[in-house]
Order: sequence, then C-alpha cells, then structure tokens
Amino acid sequence: LSLGRISPVKHIEVIIGALRKLDERGVKFAADIYGDPTDRDGYYYKKIRALAAPLEKKEVIVFCPAVPNHETPAIYSVHDIFINATPQGSFDKTILEAALCGALPVVGNAAFADIFPKELLFNKGEVADLAAAIESVVTFSGEKREHIREQLRRVVSANHGLNILVRDVLVILK
Repeated sequence: LSLGRISPVKHIEVIIGALRKLDERGVKFAADIYGDPTDRDGYYYKKIRALAAPLEKKEVIVFCPAVPNHETPAIYSVHDIFINATPQGSFDKTILEAALCGALPVVGNAAFADIFPKELLFNKGEVADLAAAIESVVTFSGEKREHIREQLRRVVSANHGLNILVRDVLVILK
C-alpha cells in the first residue's frame, strides 16, 4: 500500500520501480496506490502511471483515488505492508497511522531509524534497496510480523499520540 498525495516529493516512482523489480524476480504481490495529484502535479501522475502500466496490465497494481482521512484506518488495516518513499525532512504522519493500524511500514526516511527495526528501512531513492526490504518483510514469519506490529503500536502510541502533542503544545505555550 502507498497512500497519500501523488507528488514528486513522495517518490512514487521509486515504489513502482521496486515493484517492477519484484515482478521481474517472480515475487507475487498485489499493490494499491491511493491518492490524487494536485493540479500542478498532473504531469508527474502521468509519468508514474506510464511507469506502472506493465504492472497495471498484469493487474498487480491498482491506482485508487484519494480517500477522506476517516476512511484510511480501514485501508491500512487490510494491507500487510505500507510503503513510504518520502525522504528525511518530512515526518509523514501516514507512516505512524499505518503502523497503528497493523500495516508494516517500509520507509526511506532515516528519521524513523530510532523507532523502526532496520528491516523496515531502505536507503532513500534506491529502488533495489526498497525491493529487497519489501521482499524481506514478505518472508517474515507470522510470529515476527505480529511482534513487530505490537512493538510499533506501543512506540507510536507512547510517543506520537494526540495526548503527547497536546502536552508538547501546552509546554510551548507556557
């Protein structure tokens, strides 16, 4: 799963490139990409759709329109893996939301290195590294998958919940 605005900063082309590599290796998967481009990013959307065309033809990748925030938990919870290729400098909340809903986030953002196991991280912009990370996560045992899910839920709830944000804002305002 990839979910968010379709924009060059999101590096959807890296995700599609990794999925193409996995397909070439014979790895079985189904991928959903949710989101719409802004008016100024229409050219980028056309570019990634062209890049994804062979996978769409094989019906292993599906592009879905953007959804309201209140619908995202249900989408996250039915996907095993959430992929985010946004680079460091952007602490994308979708990553935390996906983790809370049980999708294992595979991210190219070093800002998550302190809270995510190394298996869920890839070198930003590196298609082959993302493909290897996805393939690794796919092979996790059910026990390992559940252990990581529970670990991420605890960390995200303890350190990134609304109550933490409110507390931090109140400290700043005082």
